[in-house]
Amino acid sequence: MCLIGTGGAAIAYLLMGSLICSANALLAEMSVVFPVKGRIIDIPSRFINEGVGFAISLMAWYGYAPPVLVAGISCLQVCIHHLNYRRNLDSRISL
Repeated sequence: MCLIGTGGAAIAYLLMGSLICSANALLAEMSVVFPVKGRIIDIPSRFINEGVGFAISLMAWYGYAPPVLVAGISCLQVCIHHLNYRRNLDSRISL
């Protein structure tokens, strides 16, 4: 922030917002003109290359899988902590 200031951050936000909006509009136009049966990730493999479609689907998986894995690991950690706490509590009560 010290290099660009708040005005530069606002300009960058508007620039990236317009880029994302136009990419979404382009994706909507492609799916209306040439409907793809299946996932929306199949569009790059149809219009560009199969390798690009695979790379985009891999990036989408990396975008969706880590939050699910982190939530699962956190739940497992809480369950293990609960079981250890209960075991220690039971041993303290029995003494």
